[in-house]
Amino acid sequence: MLLPQPGADYVRKNLLVLLGCETGIHYYSNIVSLFLGSLFHYFVSAMGKGRFPEIIWSGGSTPSGITGIVSAIFELREQIDLGLMPKPERIYVAAGTMGTTAGILLGLCATGLEATVHAVSILGGKFVDKNKIRCLFVYTNRYLHKNDPRFPLFRFPCDMLEVRYGFAGEGYAYMTPEGKEAIRLVGEHEGVSLERTYTGKTFAALMSDAKDNLPRGEVVLFWNTHNGIVLDSLIEGLDYRKQSSRRRAYALRPLTPPYVRFRIRRFVVSYDLTHNYR
Repeated sequence: MLLPQPGADYVRKNLLVLLGCETGIHYYSNIVSLFLGSLFHYFVSAMGKGRFPEIIWSGGSTPSGITGIVSAIFELREQIDLGLMPKPERIYVAAGTMGTTAGILLGLCATGLEATVHAVSILGGKFVDKNKIRCLFVYTNRYLHKNDPRFPLFRFPCDMLEVRYGFAGEGYAYMTPEGKEAIRLVGEHEGVSLERTYTGKTFAALMSDAKDNLPRGEVVLFWNTHNGIVLDSLIEGLDYRKQSSRRRAYALRPLTPPYVRFRIRRFVVSYDLTHNYR
């Protein structure tokens, strides 16, 4: 279920990956129509298959998904114990639906590490906040404790969290000048690929702090959430131009420059629930 976002090459590639995975893709122009459409497909799927489908909320911020981030902090602790890296005092991470932030905090509690997590909002307004992160933290903590009582219940570490605003620009997926510069610098000096929606804005926040008020000698960890797995094999041979006019409506639109507002206005790709074309 998709909502509008600025057009870009990576958006087209992501859609092709979904197409290669035979995922049903449905476009909605606003949050109300998305909610109603999701309800419709939820119940149609239940009637067709005899059971209700699992729901993955926006961004995958569910307790089972967040558990993967908790596990990653255990890997981080192992790397620190092996002397592969110093113990971080600050962790910078992108915050959209906030699952990664909640998982990092819960993992820090579980491993005994102490660091201030700077959750950089990549959305406009104040959607990202400590109360939502607290809820995800508590839900995931209870989920893990229920599945394994040896996993303790922790108090939410409010003092270890800083929610950062002012780096989202016009909103989700819109390039900012600071984000563009961060992408360029990290690519040139470290050979690491960032993107404009999440990681570019997050590293821009880190760069801003480094210029203004980052204590000298403090160990900083940038949590890179950009996918590092090559997915080209999934889209090999796929071409929007070979699809019907409705399915290629989005793909054949001109790409927008990084600074120009863009809205998707038409259905992108649609499969029915058995993955047959409509």
